[in-house]
Amino acid sequence: MLSEFVQHFTRSLTLLKARPISFGPPLQVISQHEEGDSNTTQTLRSLLIKCQSALKPKDVRECVLLLRSHQGAFVASEANRDESALEEAIVGQLTVALYAHALDEYLAQATQVEAWWTDMEDSTLALLIYLLQSIIFS
Repeated sequence: MLSEFVQHFTRSLTLLKARPISFGPPLQVISQHEEGDSNTTQTLRSLLIKCQSALKPKDVRECVLLLRSHQGAFVASEANRDESALEEAIVGQLTVALYAHALDEYLAQATQVEAWWTDMEDSTLALLIYLLQSIIFS
């Protein structure tokens, strides 16, 4: 689960990428498939809806694999503007999700290092040993 700080920090990024530039239906109506929609468009729309929720790293991987498996079907043409816009929105959502997980992991590791340094500073013997190791191996 992402920390509250990371969720707050990446929320504005998610909102920026959540709206594909398209002449299609808005995101609130995006789950309603039109009769003329191709199977690719329907797959992209369902993938975009899945990407809008909080994604775990496993979910991001699944979305990337699904997007890559359909990559050959995404032909950029005037008729497929909606599909191109959906694909861009999905890639944006996945990018923000990966960034959020990387930031969360970075903060978790920084917290662990801070705790380690606090323990080192509290122990005079450990600090002396660290100083000696630094002098000997430098």
